[in-house]
Amino acid sequence: MFGIILGLIVLMVLAYLGWSIIWVAPIAAGVVALTGGAGSFRGIYRYVYERLC
Repeated sequence: MFGIILGLIVLMVLAYLGWSIIWVAPIAAGVVALTGGAGSFRGIYRYVYERLC
């Protein structure tokens, strides 16, 4: 949850400062991914791999 909120704050601040959303969105998504905002990357990757293989 912290990662999602942090990513949203990054998105809002950079957009407010006039950055293009084309550049801001991937940066915010990277912040969320690196802070584990939507769950652990390893757990999600393992779940997808087990379901597809």
